[in-house]
Formats: sequence, C-alpha cells, structure tokens
Amino acid sequence: MISSYRKRVLKGFWALPVVFAGIVLSSLSAYAASGSIGAGQCTAFRADGTCSIILAWGASGVSAAEVWVFPAVGTAQKIFSGTNGSQQLDWIQAIPQQYTFSLYTTVSGSRGTLLASTVVAISSTLALDVQPSVSQNLNYNDNMNFTITVRDPSGNAMNGASVNIIDGVSGGRQFNVTTNSSGQATYGYIIANPLTPSTYTLTFGPATKAGWNQSTTLTRQVTVLSPPKYLSLDVQPSSNVNAHPGDSVTYTATVTDNNNNRIANATVPVYNPVTSNASLTTNSNGTASYTFTIPVSTHY
Repeated sequence: MISSYRKRVLKGFWALPVVFAGIVLSSLSAYAASGSIGAGQCTAFRADGTCSIILAWGASGVSAAEVWVFPAVGTAQKIFSGTNGSQQLDWIQAIPQQYTFSLYTTVSGSRGTLLASTVVAISSTLALDVQPSVSQNLNYNDNMNFTITVRDPSGNAMNGASVNIIDGVSGGRQFNVTTNSSGQATYGYIIANPLTPSTYTLTFGPATKAGWNQSTTLTRQVTVLSPPKYLSLDVQPSSNVNAHPGDSVTYTATVTDNNNNRIANATVPVYNPVTSNASLTTNSNGTASYTFTIPVSTHY
C-alpha cells in the first residue's frame, strides 16, 4: 500500500531530490559544468627571452576550477585557481613552441574534468635590417660600409645574434658577424684595384640566435665604377737648360692617360716669360714640340 505521503509526491510532482542513505543522487534543478579560456598573442618581448600574454577564463556549474599550462617543451603546471579571472603572464619563454592553456574543474583539491583549452603559438622571428638600403656607387679606394641591426618582434636590440654574409664583391666569399649589446654589427672594407667595374650583390642573413626563429635574408647592391680618366703631362728636358742669347731651346711634351696610353689632339698651353705664350697640340703619337730662341742681349 502506498502511503498518503507517497501519494502526494506522485500526484503533485514535487521537485524533491531522491535520497538513499543520506546521499543526493540527482535533482531536477542540476546544471552541467562548462567553461571557456582564451589568450592573446605574445607581446612585449624582453632581452631575457620572455614575453607577456593576457589569459582570461570562466567556468559555470562548478564550485571550483583551476588553470594549467602545458608547454610543448617543459613541465605542465597549475598557474591559477578560481572559476573565472583575467591575468597577465610575464614569464612565457619566447622560443619557437606552443603553449596549451587548459581549464579544469577542481575535485577534492585535485585536477578534475577538462572544461576548455586554448593554444598559443609563440612567434619569435628575428628582424634583420641592413643600412644603407639603397645601392652604393663606389670608386676605387672608397670605403664600402654596412650597418647591420637585429631586433626581436617588439623592436628590442638582440645581442649576440649571428648574421651570415655572402659578399659578391669579393667573389662570393662568406663571412659572419655577431651583434653587440645594441643589436648591431658593421661590415665593410676599401674597394681595391684591380676589381672589374660592375654591379655586385651582397646577401645578408639569415640572422640566427639559439631559441629564436631565424630572420629573412636581405640583398644589397654595390656598383664599382670605372676609374675616372685623367691625363698626365711629361716635358723633356725636365732639368734646367743653360742657354745664351741667340740660342734655340726645344722642349718635347708627351700626354698620356691613366692607362699610359698616348693621347693625340691634346692641348698643352705654354707660358713663356722670355718670348710669348703659346699653345701646343699633340700629334698621333701623343707628343708636341716647342722651340723658341733666346733674345740677344737679354738675361733671364
């Protein structure tokens, strides 16, 4: 026989929990546990290789929750407790890896059921800059100089970065420079003869450092100009000439270029305080003669 109390429960559909031995098994008003977690991108890179991210999470239907981080390299650890929150993390190592942040329920002080997770991929590519960025036009004996700068994604100077250089001016030889505490290094030398006049390409990079993604490569061009042409004048005899009034004096002028080629049709002005000035033109052999007579009864 069903008691009158039991009849009232069936007839009224009362929302009472079912209890056996003092343990609540279910309730018509129970909620399912759920949660969410999110993280921003890694920002504010520092010289020690760390960066900052903002982590936010929230859980419902639970009385306690906790946040764990699982790095691709390293040991998992619990970093926060609480059903919701927003925190800035400043210890994230800016090495090429992923971090998985997971929100769990907390059961009897231990990690329980996974509610949500998110993955943050650290972007830690080095940035390379080489100045001047425009092509250089250089003559023999000019200085070729480049300033190389390496920075992290936030623009901080990167000390100890290695930069490879392929030097087309020197025939494709490879060199390597290392940045200083200002993130810089220099490369250059004097353009020497005999170097064939032409346009040469130098390739810089990638910049590398342990724990960082390497930079892209950059190219710079250097044009070595043809030597400027210049003329040389030789006059013989080159020593003093002793002559008497009435004597004839002859000089031979020879004009050559910087490659020692004799130059025809070159004009050679002559300043002569004894008689008068003159102008000479070299022949096909690059020479011209000048003759004058010492005036009588004149001393110079």
